[in-house]
Amino acid sequence: MIKKVRASVIITSNNEERSISSCLESLSRQTYKNFEVIIVDSSRDNTGKIIEDFMKVSPFKLILIKEKMPEGIAAARNKGIKRASGNILIFADADCSFKKNWVRRIIASLRKENIGLIGGNDKVPTKSSSYTKSAGYVTNSFLTTLGKRGGKLVLGAYHPSGFNHATKKNVLLVAGKYNPIFKGRGEEKELAIRIIKQGFKTKYVPDIEVIHEYAKNLKEFVKKTFYSGRARIQISRIHPDILDLFYYGPLILLIFLLSFMVFSVILAFFGSIIKSNLVINIYRLSAFIVVLYFLVILINATLYLKTEKNIKVVFYNIVNSVLLHMAYGLGIIYGLFKNND
Repeated sequence: MIKKVRASVIITSNNEERSISSCLESLSRQTYKNFEVIIVDSSRDNTGKIIEDFMKVSPFKLILIKEKMPEGIAAARNKGIKRASGNILIFADADCSFKKNWVRRIIASLRKENIGLIGGNDKVPTKSSSYTKSAGYVTNSFLTTLGKRGGKLVLGAYHPSGFNHATKKNVLLVAGKYNPIFKGRGEEKELAIRIIKQGFKTKYVPDIEVIHEYAKNLKEFVKKTFYSGRARIQISRIHPDILDLFYYGPLILLIFLLSFMVFSVILAFFGSIIKSNLVINIYRLSAFIVVLYFLVILINATLYLKTEKNIKVVFYNIVNSVLLHMAYGLGIIYGLFKNND
């Protein structure tokens, strides 16, 4: 019986005083009641106080673990796992809020023995800024992820997002917990690979939906994307047998665009003395590819208008699509020359 299944919702929090209340309140409205919530908090703002006040009226068991010295998101989640009493382990971030059937649908989706890890959909809050809406759209669009964050078409094995995924305690007994070398990005992707290697399947379940805040400004967006690129190299070092060329697309694109820019400068100054037709034809082909790239970016950006008539978001979509590819590629380069510490 599904009602007998105990779930543990493990939430990591760092300076989330603006969102932690809505997070906890949405959990109190869950139709499924047999769950506990464990919050691992490293905040320096008012978040801890808000949680402690909520504990006095919480309809569910609420455990607060305070981190004096933060060790990263993977280590924080492992602390939550250690305290968990549930057979189902659900992971989310403190800037999320949840639909009332979120826990119930997660438990139902994990009933099959061979399903080891699931993830769900997410939406940006309707009152978010135009930039945040763009960050959410670009991060999840098929053009920039090829379905890797979920969708009707997924190329390759599905790896869930860190802020909305769930597994079983017995699966972690086989595959192991999160790898603590991951301080902020990539820990759930590396765990997914280990779970798949143990013979379990991962699954995208669109009905498991959360409302999630994305980057509030350009600096935050670039920083998160950069560290995602770096995390990809960390994952590759741990699993050299798993080569997914898709993730290295931004690096190839970055090198190509930089080479094209250098080539353009050279031709601008020395074009009159370059007589080779081969060189000229290569440049023309490269220019065509660049134009095609930006045309696809433009088309993808304008598709947002089907969701909301907001030209400002479309503009941000163009900028953020290019930034996502460039920052991710730079993160890969940085990771190649940086140890895992």
